[in-house]
Amino acid sequence: MVGGRSQLASVTAALGMLAVLLFLTEPLENLPTTALAAVVIGAVLRLIEVSSLRELWRTHRFDFVIAISTTVGAVLIGLLQGIAIGVGLSLLSKAPGAWRRRVRRAHGPPRSVPCIPARWDRDPRIRDGRNHVLAGGTKVTHR
Repeated sequence: MVGGRSQLASVTAALGMLAVLLFLTEPLENLPTTALAAVVIGAVLRLIEVSSLRELWRTHRFDFVIAISTTVGAVLIGLLQGIAIGVGLSLLSKAPGAWRRRVRRAHGPPRSVPCIPARWDRDPRIRDGRNHVLAGGTKVTHR
């Protein structure tokens, strides 16, 4: 089913599979396992998007490493272990910046700095509870 987008395409594919199961089970019994493996490999290769991997390599190198590590782990070790490798690496990639609070200065580019919560009930410059004042007195808002 190449490019089928309607329910009719899905129904046609299901009927085709039913016909193969009902009428071609015995002849396919003699088909070598290697031929079936080639069919499966061909189907899996169409699922891999090399262009997406190239894009990851150009834009987010560590995400590319995560994708390749997950794939290699799933193939060599096992599916669940490969997924666990991917999840673990993803968590590791987010850990370094997780403890820092991202703030945006009222004037200038965003930066990560320790901030001191301002008393919003006593400071008329602050309109809601999400705003803070840096140690140097610069007003910032959270993203």
